[in-house]
Amino acid sequence: MANWNDGYLTDIEYLDTYFSYLNPLFINLNLTFAGFDVGQQDCISLQTSSDSNDKQSYLEMGFGRGVSLCVHAATTDMSFVGTDFNPSHTLFARNLAKVGNADIQLYDDSFELLYKRLQKQEAEFDYIVLHGVWSWVSYENQKVILQIIRDHLKVGGIVYVSYNCFPGWDGKWSSRKLLTMYHDYMSGTKVERIRNALGFFKDFLETNPLYLQNNPSAARVSQIIENEKFDYLAHEFFNDGANCCYFVDMVRDLESCKLQFACGALPLWHYEDSSLNKQNQAFLDQIAEPTLKEQLKDYYLNRQFRNDIFVKGAQKLSGQQICDKFLNTRFTLTSIPDSDAEDLDVIRKDMIAFLAKDSYTPKSMREAQLQLGGGGLHIRELAKLVADMMTSGYIHPVTNKDITDSIAKRSIDFNRHIFSNQCKKQYVRYAAAPLIGGGVLINEVSQVFLYGLMSGVDEKGLGAFAWDILKAQGRKLNKAGVDLESDKENIKELDSVLQDLLPKIPLYKNLGII
Repeated sequence: MANWNDGYLTDIEYLDTYFSYLNPLFINLNLTFAGFDVGQQDCISLQTSSDSNDKQSYLEMGFGRGVSLCVHAATTDMSFVGTDFNPSHTLFARNLAKVGNADIQLYDDSFELLYKRLQKQEAEFDYIVLHGVWSWVSYENQKVILQIIRDHLKVGGIVYVSYNCFPGWDGKWSSRKLLTMYHDYMSGTKVERIRNALGFFKDFLETNPLYLQNNPSAARVSQIIENEKFDYLAHEFFNDGANCCYFVDMVRDLESCKLQFACGALPLWHYEDSSLNKQNQAFLDQIAEPTLKEQLKDYYLNRQFRNDIFVKGAQKLSGQQICDKFLNTRFTLTSIPDSDAEDLDVIRKDMIAFLAKDSYTPKSMREAQLQLGGGGLHIRELAKLVADMMTSGYIHPVTNKDITDSIAKRSIDFNRHIFSNQCKKQYVRYAAAPLIGGGVLINEVSQVFLYGLMSGVDEKGLGAFAWDILKAQGRKLNKAGVDLESDKENIKELDSVLQDLLPKIPLYKNLGII
């Protein structure tokens, strides 16, 4: 029997974030890019079992603080179940899920207990997702995860799984071993030992051992330690059951559950061949076996982390069907970049301007193809552009279902709750957007402004409203590296910041955020 937290770090909470690639709409678009049938006329109809009346169901194992799961539940009419070993995570998520009347059940079950629960309920799911968890739990728990997938994923169902992988982790694996050895042999609390181990590793590398000279990955680990948050580092390097695998290992494990690999979960991966030179591509083109070919890409790119989508039963699309479904899919902006954004070339700026027309009304890619590039943009170039801008967080496919009054109200209530908590210095950085069935990043000060607007504060008074809240929290604005001290200075700066937010208000309304 696996221990309830076997191999998993439960006494340090994980990061508070939202992952768009867990969004069913995001998943479905990836599957369409890969040529798998997920719907009717566009990419967004959710794949279902043979009974079209079934309510869509979704299971997330290891949901962290539950932001992604709760946002998805708030913005759709699907049924959601989630578990996380850490009871603090589950409590946080339950408090988040209380708002509205979403169909969501949250547990702090071990995977073994969850399996027994699902067996008793005879539950089946259209989607089963686990982000990063596979690499952080023991082999015993991995076996239970596979059993859950084998017995509780519907025919036609979809699995998303992300995991640390070789060969990119080869050099980092020995660094992880050194970190965990120091942690295991030293005294103190777990947090103290982790902090000391991170400092020890940095000090060790400064002595320039041959290990560092012959292992460039060690320097990259040092950079990760320097730049990442403690919570992430603790889970990434110090889980007792941490493990790593090759892509072919994951394929073998999920094939035992009657699943087949469909595609990577990041849209730009469909066009990653452009990252290979002609010699690499020519060599790859000789490989007919798809699993071996995909694994070889990991060697070319020295990939250290994969996000993969697997399907249980699949129907393939013709080339024409793929084109039609993609062109019929509507998109919306989710972020308005600064006018001087360096990562935007002319065609990306044109796409943003096109999607901003008519008060940000969603538009199909068939319309975009007629408007962009003088009306002569090839569909492959358009699809690659969309994949790039989705991966960058600028655009997102929209639901093809009508947003019901209950979903609209639940999403707004959820956001009001999030924004009011921001006023209490309790941060969730993502708002629920029912148009995309997912979350949108909104910074702290903007959340305070939006809460003011939703509370009836006049636009002219928003700067003073926000300053009263921030001042009560002991916070100050910073301008050009200098903290602003007086009320007048802070309110003036807040009024300036507000001017950047106001053009986004119509977009937020269109997304259903406010």
